[in-house]
Amino acid sequence: MPRYVFVLVGSRSPGNIGAVCRTAKAFGITDVRLVRPQADPHDAEAVRLAHGAEEVLAAARIVSDLEQALQDCGRAIATTARSRDWSRRILSCEELANEFVPLDTTWHALVFGPEDRGLTNEELARCDAIVSIPIDERSGATLSLPAAAAIVAHSLARAAASEKRPPARGMRSERGARLLQSNEIDELLEDLRAGLGEIGFRPRPNEVRFRGSLRDFLARARPTEGDRLFLRHMLAQLGKWRRRLQSSPRRPA
Repeated sequence: MPRYVFVLVGSRSPGNIGAVCRTAKAFGITDVRLVRPQADPHDAEAVRLAHGAEEVLAAARIVSDLEQALQDCGRAIATTARSRDWSRRILSCEELANEFVPLDTTWHALVFGPEDRGLTNEELARCDAIVSIPIDERSGATLSLPAAAAIVAHSLARAAASEKRPPARGMRSERGARLLQSNEIDELLEDLRAGLGEIGFRPRPNEVRFRGSLRDFLARARPTEGDRLFLRHMLAQLGKWRRRLQSSPRRPA
């Protein structure tokens, strides 16, 4: 899994710097880099809001430009709250997690701009991907820098946990969850017809219409490989009990 660093560009509030360091530690991020900060990261307000993560704040590295902050990072992920007049793709947090969590274990930077204006177009152009958190623009409110950092970090952490977690009991594996293709649905249909025939089922109103109705049902149900295995197991058990009943001696009336 990739590892992340927080990069704060031009931060103007010492409290926000401290709060972001606290958020970083909560999500296992221990590297915070400050590009041309406009606030003192050693201010008492920063230390107060970094509660529990004072060591992350103390280790925060101050650099002169974004290039220096990103020089050892595999990819840089920028954040923006403003709509931009360009053709670059803007990812949601879910899309960001899907695209970046499965990557290698190199460092990736999560880049946040100043509280008042955000990142410039030039700074965004330096980054490999751009993510935006949807909010209700009609409200007139905006997310604070620590809140935005927490949302992005949570999305990545949740996706990473899902990637690492083995399938729980009762959950289907990737193979079991694969949707059957059209020809495989036809094969399942024939399995069902044969199994039903073995227990004496008589299609109504006739074979052709029953087959068509069953085929439509399977197509709407979107069966998976796991469904096929389950139905085959069920049919095998029905056939087993049918044969057992046929072979058992009848009791006299």
